Amino acid sequence: MKQRSLLGLLALQPGTAVGYDEIAEVLWGPDAPSSGRRLIHTHVARLRRLMEPGLPRPSAAKVLIGVRDGYRLSAENIRLDLVRFDDLVHRAGQADGGDALELLDEALSCWRGRPLADLPTALHHHPAAVAARGRWLETVTSHAELAMSLGAYGRAVEPLRAGTAAEPLHEGLHAQLMLALSGCGQQAAALTVFDQIRARLVDELGIEPGYLLREAQARVLHGTLPRREHGTPSWWRPAQLPPDTAGFAGRAKELAFLDGLPRAGDPVVVVTGMPGVGKTALALHWAHRIAGRFPDGQLHVNLRGYDLASPLEPAQALAAMLGALGVPADQVPVEVDEAAALYRTLLHNRRLLVLLDNARDAEQVRPLLPGRTGSLVLVTSRDHLTGLIVTHGARRLDVGPLTQEDGLALLARVLDRGGDDAESAAAARLVQACGRLPLALRIAAATLAEHPDRSIGGYLDGLGSAGLLAGLAVEGDPQACVKIAFDHSYRDLPAAARRLFRLLGHVPGPDVRADAAAALADLPAGRTESLLRLLVSAHLVEARGSGWYGLHDLLRLYAREQSHGEDADAALTRLMDWYVHTADAAAGLLYPGKVRLPIGSRPATAAAFGDEAEAVAWMEREQANLVAAVRHAAKHGPRSAAWLLADTLRGYFWIQWPAPGWGTTVRSGLAAAAGSGDLRAQAACHLGLGAAHQAAEQYAQAVRHYTTALELARQAEWSDGTAEILYELGLARWWLGATQDSADLLTNALALFQRTGRPAGQAAALLHLGVVQRHLGRLRSAATYQARALAAYRRLGSRLGQAQALGNLGITYHEMSRPNPAAQRLDTALSLLEHGENRFDQAYFLCTVAAVHRDAGRLDAAMDAATAAHDLSRSIGHHPLEADACNTLAGVHLALGDHRRALDWCGRALELTGESAFRAPRVSAWLGLAAAHQDAGRPADALELARLALATASADGFRLLEGRSWAAMAGAQHALGDAQQALQDAGKALAVYRLTGHALGEAHMLSLIGSLVRDRDGAEEALPYWRGAFGLFRGMGRPEAEDLRPLLRGMGSGTRAAEPGDREPPA
Repeated sequence: MKQRSLLGLLALQPGTAVGYDEIAEVLWGPDAPSSGRRLIHTHVARLRRLMEPGLPRPSAAKVLIGVRDGYRLSAENIRLDLVRFDDLVHRAGQADGGDALELLDEALSCWRGRPLADLPTALHHHPAAVAARGRWLETVTSHAELAMSLGAYGRAVEPLRAGTAAEPLHEGLHAQLMLALSGCGQQAAALTVFDQIRARLVDELGIEPGYLLREAQARVLHGTLPRREHGTPSWWRPAQLPPDTAGFAGRAKELAFLDGLPRAGDPVVVVTGMPGVGKTALALHWAHRIAGRFPDGQLHVNLRGYDLASPLEPAQALAAMLGALGVPADQVPVEVDEAAALYRTLLHNRRLLVLLDNARDAEQVRPLLPGRTGSLVLVTSRDHLTGLIVTHGARRLDVGPLTQEDGLALLARVLDRGGDDAESAAAARLVQACGRLPLALRIAAATLAEHPDRSIGGYLDGLGSAGLLAGLAVEGDPQACVKIAFDHSYRDLPAAARRLFRLLGHVPGPDVRADAAAALADLPAGRTESLLRLLVSAHLVEARGSGWYGLHDLLRLYAREQSHGEDADAALTRLMDWYVHTADAAAGLLYPGKVRLPIGSRPATAAAFGDEAEAVAWMEREQANLVAAVRHAAKHGPRSAAWLLADTLRGYFWIQWPAPGWGTTVRSGLAAAAGSGDLRAQAACHLGLGAAHQAAEQYAQAVRHYTTALELARQAEWSDGTAEILYELGLARWWLGATQDSADLLTNALALFQRTGRPAGQAAALLHLGVVQRHLGRLRSAATYQARALAAYRRLGSRLGQAQALGNLGITYHEMSRPNPAAQRLDTALSLLEHGENRFDQAYFLCTVAAVHRDAGRLDAAMDAATAAHDLSRSIGHHPLEADACNTLAGVHLALGDHRRALDWCGRALELTGESAFRAPRVSAWLGLAAAHQDAGRPADALELARLALATASADGFRLLEGRSWAAMAGAQHALGDAQQALQDAGKALAVYRLTGHALGEAHMLSLIGSLVRDRDGAEEALPYWRGAFGLFRGMGRPEAEDLRPLLRGMGSGTRAAEPGDREPPA
């Protein structure tokens, strides 16, 4: 088994040298025997006898080749399925259509079951095995996309079945399998797949299916599958229409009017009518009927125009639609005009159906119109939207109540009850009593369904006369009868349910969770849930999944009318208190180190969370309600809830960036704080605004808010807040390139955190002081700070903090030329971040992982790490980090000898940095360009770029980059034949490297100086420099030591380690 495990490990990394330590870890785990290396030699010898019988000596091996400190399996002299798979996938990427599909079919045929299935599970978790499995899953997905785009649904099924068997909780693969089965005519099998994965998700993870699965289910049910097309398939063809309205009846005249519109060239259609008349149901039903006429997809947005507290802003609607069209969140423009322009550009020459539901006015809709592009926009509103008719030539359809026949048909479908002539006559009277409004009819039918022993006539007898519902009293309209229907359902409820219904009408957000409703009503949770179920069965409240409930806006208005100011203010105060304390509980789990405003004693009803996953899920689901609560509290009170919630959400918005609405939310809190004169609250809100700007890379604006926050916090004598603001201000100044200023601010923050006794703040300040010290070239100091931060985070039990400290310590060790400790700490850090909650740090650390692999000659591993860093950084949208990843990729390509790709990546890094005040990535890009030009034989270009790098690095205090700049200039001067200048520049680089503790740079400069001195003064004078370089290279285990050994032997000198006095550069 050990031999097979060894062969499996090498086969996972063909052509890559695998070290003894890695082999021992796989074969024996952490308890490798002291004789492990000898045993590895034995296993290798046995494998060679099997694979290359008759091998005369180990050095002649052509398959299992010994390398320095390990072994390598040759990819050229053995047939490996993994190599063939990767080659076929690569070739498929260069092909089109059917040819690409054939190549992907062949690639997937290389996988016959799970790789290394009969080997120990430790090997299955090896990064190379995980990466190979990931490539296979990506290929299954790509194959399915391509097959279905070409109409070859059957060819996608079996690979997808294999993929879903391997990943039973992978929602994307199951969604594709559903579409593929449906495309083969197996709708029942497709829906069975949905039922099975939903059961697994609920049982194992406690969650409902996400968007991909729900969308796939809807497309299977409605037969809307990807159309067949030629060329490369696109998965950015949205299909967002909600399911068609159940029990839709009638509307033949309106549907006939609509059917004539798309081909008549009318790009905007407004469906208008009073509340409850069925505008949305009609628009949605017709949209499903004509969806096939719009091959580029359908977009749907509920604009919430008549929500009492939270209508959707055009910017939010555009962000949602651009996301559906494939625009990453970080690339959505902030300004409405820019986002609208991008939206119109994407829809140019495309034919989409766009349904904008529940619009308030024309101004809300205008930015969402694509223009005359072949798309159709369908808008529903209570307003006539006359402005759209004037400016965009919109056609309007006024929707009135149902006809009597359609009303009866709807009642029959919903109620599903037969009857005699008297019952039929009563049904006709009920349709009239409900004003022939679909909403009212459905409510009446639901009430009757709850009482099967009650006749329709008996129900009608119970309907009494009542006043008109405010806002619906239009002369000649029958909607006054809606209130009668509402009244009857309402009066049928017990008193406790009626009270809860009335209070729900005052909730500011779009919906409410059951435990929040319990706080609102001051009732036990179980009792509240029973009452909510009763309200749902009466169709007065909608169940919105996973314990959340909401009211239709008409019913919300009705509920408020029934409330006579009895206890609404007190109820809302209880709800706000519940939101504040429950959000604080979530914040305490998600970002315990962030200073927050004190909130007072915790109510018994506030929710608690078992772990971070529960807390973040609650924050995500409640975000809209919390934002609405902030706005409501700022206007109507209690004001303290506005600023407390805004402050509590600061950490959540930060980790969830991009976060639309962050700034607006904090400004609402700030307005409340300013109106109350609370200096501490104002400081916290300016801190939040600074963080919002910092997340958006608007560092100058962030500094302005942090500075204001600092002044307010000091006036309020808020020591914890002052320390937190100093810390954040230090980070912002860092990103503005004020390195020493940043170090001073962080030092002050650390001292204040120590005085106030905040260990989490101390740990964070220590961590970032280490980062700043590293960039200033004070590597030993940086390592000390980061080790202290690690110890502090361990005492706190913070997994994320430990990961950040370990990763940064690994980066510092790499700069100190200590590759093994660097790799160990980086690997541990990444394993702690495996849940993906901090993609920034993952990408940041992977850049150095790639550099460690590159320096050790493991170029395939370096490329994998660099590519992963780049992918992650792009997904975040943080330009300096993405520039770092581009520079890392450039370094790997340079090590591979690919100067052109290195130049491309460095150029991309320069584009990303733009005019950014944080110039370290730009300096690294210039140095990367210099190295590429130098290796390509263009030293004059390299010299100019190195000079640019030197000027910026020196100005900003980046000592390590300054040393690299001097070194690059020395190399260029040497190539240009100016040995004396090269010697001077190398001496300056050497001085910087020694001062900073960058041993590898020191060794390289000693080696170069030795060569320059030999050429000028003879080999004897060069000897001290070469000895110094040799000692350093050998101490680091670097192969350059062997390059120097012949020079030292040729001089008749031993290869002892150099004495300090031997390594002085020339004067």
